[in-house]
Amino acid sequence: MHSDAAPLKKALIESGLCVNAYSSVDSEMTEVPYVITCRGCAEGAGDVLYAVIVQVFQRLLEEGVPKPLVEAAVHHVEFEKTEISDEHGPFGLSLCMRVISSFFHGLDPLDFLLLSRVLHSIEGKIQDQVFLRHFVERYFLENPHSLHLHFYPDDNLSNKWDAQEQDFLNKKEKLLTEEDKAQIKKVNQKLKEWQEKSLSNEVNLLPKISIDQVNKDPINLVLTSCDSSHVKFFHHEAFTNKIVYANLVFAIPPLNLEELLNLQLLVNLWTELGSGERGYLKNLEFIHSHIGDISVLVFFPAHADNPQEVIPVLEIQAKVLHRKLSSLVQLWHDMVYATKFQEGSRLETLLQKLAETMRLHLPQRALHHATKKALSSISLPFYIDYIRLGLPFYQHVQRLSQNSEGLSEKLSALVEKIVQFSQPDCVVSSDREGFESLQKSVLSTFTQTASHKVPVQKEWGINIEVAPSSES
Repeated sequence: MHSDAAPLKKALIESGLCVNAYSSVDSEMTEVPYVITCRGCAEGAGDVLYAVIVQVFQRLLEEGVPKPLVEAAVHHVEFEKTEISDEHGPFGLSLCMRVISSFFHGLDPLDFLLLSRVLHSIEGKIQDQVFLRHFVERYFLENPHSLHLHFYPDDNLSNKWDAQEQDFLNKKEKLLTEEDKAQIKKVNQKLKEWQEKSLSNEVNLLPKISIDQVNKDPINLVLTSCDSSHVKFFHHEAFTNKIVYANLVFAIPPLNLEELLNLQLLVNLWTELGSGERGYLKNLEFIHSHIGDISVLVFFPAHADNPQEVIPVLEIQAKVLHRKLSSLVQLWHDMVYATKFQEGSRLETLLQKLAETMRLHLPQRALHHATKKALSSISLPFYIDYIRLGLPFYQHVQRLSQNSEGLSEKLSALVEKIVQFSQPDCVVSSDREGFESLQKSVLSTFTQTASHKVPVQKEWGINIEVAPSSES
């Protein structure tokens, strides 16, 4: 379920019974649950979706698990356990938690620290299709312990809960004597006094740092640069445990309002599309088999002396194992010069998923959208943020989910406009060996020359006064 190319997720989405599907595993429980969640489901589709899930597992049992998918899964585990990351807290603490979880399953805790030994054991087992088929049969098809939960939306649910609570309190109040009421008031007063006293004491217990204790010497992070005819490189040398962190950076030319909205759409969808000679399924499998992670981001930094001046950039961020560097560079090249925007109904499917996700999150993001709208008239960067991260983008996606005619051509033209605007920069954090390997691969792959050089942009092409009230 790592991507839309996974057999189970692909089957669930293509069934037309749900908009999106994903899974999760909690290995810190002694009886490990595997949870499959389908979102945006058709009403009453639960039993049919379960039948689709069973059919997929039955097919895997009969035909075996495709070897490329198994190898991709092993690569994903290897990268996840190799990377020194503070995403889930300090790395040392993460290792401790990894060791502790092994006790839940009666395993040797040291095995979880010796990654190469664990991967060697896994690779040996998964070569045997009998092992994989037995795994599928035992834990999925013949597992009697399953639970089906159906969640239905109810716009009036909060009012129902409030009414139930108020009815409960009214019944309780009728049973209270005057003595009970006096006792409740007395307890409430004591609680209030205790809370005020406790709050005062807790504030005094907070650690305090005076200004003279703040280190005034900044850490010097050395960034070396080297230029070429096609790409300019920036490198910060550091120990990264044989992982290369690399960003391919493009300056963004002035855009009109529709292009700005489509730029944000590109950020959300680009890595989910096919590229080069690979359709989207093969491309997703390629990413999962060779790349640790890849994403697209845009930044609109304002000049320190002039908040109306921005020099925006688009970044394709990635992280990859040393031995997979050539695969990353090939993927970069294919995305930049040969993205398959017109591959069947793929773009429409992604739009439907994005529209459904944004619609579900809209109530929780009400304050976010209101804040973006309120700040939009202050400066150009705030207005750009409002357009691409606020209600205008939400409405743009909802409209396109109903009618996306001509969108693929517009996205293709937008990518070409950005790529031809300037030469890219490649920003890398890795050891020296990783950087030199990446640099060699990039220079041999990226041989195209952009039509223009990056100009000094005093004004970026978005009209700050265009803030239609219909989008509020």
